[in-house]
Amino acid sequence: MNINCAYPQKISWRIDISNYKDSLNPFSDKTRKRISKAKKLLDEQGYIIRCEDLSEKLIDQFVYIYNQHIGKLGGLVHDVKEKIFNNPPHKFPYKFFNIYHKEIYMGGLIFSDRGDHLVVAYKAIPHRLNIKIPISLSYIAETYLYKYALDNNKMYIRRGSDRNLYGIELSIGLALYKLQIGNYPILVPDKKLTIINSLDWKEEDTLVFLAPQVGNKIDQAMMYSTKPVDELHDTYHLLFTNKNLTVNITNPNG
Repeated sequence: MNINCAYPQKISWRIDISNYKDSLNPFSDKTRKRISKAKKLLDEQGYIIRCEDLSEKLIDQFVYIYNQHIGKLGGLVHDVKEKIFNNPPHKFPYKFFNIYHKEIYMGGLIFSDRGDHLVVAYKAIPHRLNIKIPISLSYIAETYLYKYALDNNKMYIRRGSDRNLYGIELSIGLALYKLQIGNYPILVPDKKLTIINSLDWKEEDTLVFLAPQVGNKIDQAMMYSTKPVDELHDTYHLLFTNKNLTVNITNPNG
């Protein structure tokens, strides 16, 4: 079904990290407790996360994990080595937060340091470990990134761009994750704004963020679904309780 809806083709995400005093502050109380417990369990089992400079050896290790990780998710697999190591789009230095288990490489997060802010480029974090922890390892990696930003007096952290069709081209869970780690949606900086005027709805839950009237901070979104409102509020609790975002629900089938 074709639906008339004007929305930015791509969006980005940002956290104003300088507003916080500690790397755990952006998270809810419940999430902070889970992160602290998970860190203790990981330390006990020999897991470590290290900040490291870009090297060919590290990029090759990352690419191997990244290709497997994104391939399993059915996502678009980028040529990370070409974009980061062989032909980088800028001169800002890239760094890693790499995850090791007893010195065995497990995956990591790549970001660039751009003076007053950081930009996350790629991430490939293992979902399954040989121990059970109360929260995804991805949240642990975020705390290391936040600490680095605070220790180095960064103003904010920005993510790369997403296709703005959550539920069709990306999972709605990805948007929920970014909200849960304290990020908010924005228009992609320094890029021409491309507005799409319709979407091909597949009769599945679909989330679209709308362009702001002023500035680049997004505070409005549309949820297209056939499900009851109460069920949507329960399923996407983080979305509908976010104080900086208003989400309207529409059932295109009436």
